[in-house]
Amino acid sequence: MKNNYIADASLLISLKHSHMSLSDSLRAQFESLHENNQHEEILTLAKEQTITPENQIELKTYVGRALNNLGRLKEALTYLLEVDQLEQESNAATKYRIAYAYAFLDQLKEAEAYVAACLALDAEFPYADEITDIIRERKAYLNSFLGSGNVDNSLPDRGRE
Repeated sequence: MKNNYIADASLLISLKHSHMSLSDSLRAQFESLHENNQHEEILTLAKEQTITPENQIELKTYVGRALNNLGRLKEALTYLLEVDQLEQESNAATKYRIAYAYAFLDQLKEAEAYVAACLALDAEFPYADEITDIIRERKAYLNSFLGSGNVDNSLPDRGRE
């Protein structure tokens, strides 16, 4: 059962089942670790948790975000794409995190699609400009090696000059 595991590299850690969501104190612990860039510790803490239908979105989001921040982008996508499905594709922050992973994997069409979906859900999403700029920079970088015009540079401008 795919939802019973949190993968860490090639090691699969089995999680116990219960019917409890994350407590406020545990959520605060995850957020504190994130704010202090302790992403490996987030993965360790996540492995210690029991995954449930009630907490799986939140727990897998913490894992996906930590993996993104560790540069383990393909692993991050595994979690974030699942979270996106569980949320019925309704969370701008999840779309942003997926766009981030795709951008740094140089899968720029996918990154563009997810940043567009992020903006469709929240036109004022605070980090959308940042990821749009990253995609543009990645395209310019790739064009410098592949030759001008080989990478599509069309991105929504959102009124910036």
